Amino acid sequence: MPLYPNLDRLLLKRSGWKLLPSSFVPSSKLKFLYITRVEDIEYVPEEGIGNLTLLEELEIEDCPNLVSLPDQGMGRLISLQRLHISRCPKLASLPEGLRCLASLKKLKIEDCPILKQRCQKETGEDWSKIAHIPEIYNGVFF
Repeated sequence: MPLYPNLDRLLLKRSGWKLLPSSFVPSSKLKFLYITRVEDIEYVPEEGIGNLTLLEELEIEDCPNLVSLPDQGMGRLISLQRLHISRCPKLASLPEGLRCLASLKKLKIEDCPILKQRCQKETGEDWSKIAHIPEIYNGVFF
């Protein structure tokens, strides 16, 4: 049960969490989620993010130890329009769930060297997961 059921915008900044607690259940009415400068975060919990069906914008930046995003949880973000990932050097791939997000219109990847390589247009290992997105910025606009 979310602590603030009507919350539509949430900024998690400079938290000391090693990973977001599995009990992290933000409001199902959340439209904007920003995870910024959480240096110790390694994983975003599947069950917390997967309930955010109204989420329109997800921004994750300055999380130097983040290694993965939830696969199935990301696939349930049916209202997600914008995804921005920056300065997450250990993030090595995008989740398969991005393939089914028809509402995703903009993807921006900055200063994530492994991810940048995997998302290269037509040749990257993750390109097939994001090829349907109209606006992609991965160092250059495609």
